[in-house]
Amino acid sequence: FDGLNDVKFGDDGAEPKACYCNVKTLNGEVYFVNFLVPGYEWCRQITFVPDMKYGYATIVDAHFGTENSNIDVSREFKFGALDGEFEEGGQPHDFTDELIGKAIEWKYTEKLMKIKHSYFCNLYYTYSALAPGGAWAATNPANYTKVRDNLYIFSFVEERQAGLQGLFLIDLDQVHDVGCFFGVSADHVSSACAGAKGEMASTNTIF
Repeated sequence: FDGLNDVKFGDDGAEPKACYCNVKTLNGEVYFVNFLVPGYEWCRQITFVPDMKYGYATIVDAHFGTENSNIDVSREFKFGALDGEFEEGGQPHDFTDELIGKAIEWKYTEKLMKIKHSYFCNLYYTYSALAPGGAWAATNPANYTKVRDNLYIFSFVEERQAGLQGLFLIDLDQVHDVGCFFGVSADHVSSACAGAKGEMASTNTIF
């Protein structure tokens, strides 16, 4: 890291590339670092979630293109540890089912209606909302990673829709998240950070 928004990134043995990054945190200890890799053969986004207290980290390596779509986002999760000395008591990041059976209504902006996320299965989730034009809902592939107690990484891909990836660091103690959307539309590539405050909700959705 060379500055607030400057990071150099390189795969093993490769020349590091200068990247513009966004850095967010909910507690001053676990960070959400997000950047696009310039000049990559696919459009590629790296998200790095380090725990600077306990020394564990997750990398989500995402790019455009799957076996079924050239715009759906494919991603790979990598769990590891940071070099250096850190406090004892943490645990390595790993996939989890602890969010299963919960639901949260998220409010991203004052102008946008609440969007409900229902985490009902370790491979899928459902989002729903009562929009001005009527009610809508969809179910998409999802992954859940535990960072700490009540702190999770939630990732989904809007399969058979826009194809974008949503990737969020969720703090259940604050019911607050921070993250990003990565995908392609008709005229641009998005790698925009976002955040929301939420309320725990019923998993039943009735319009």
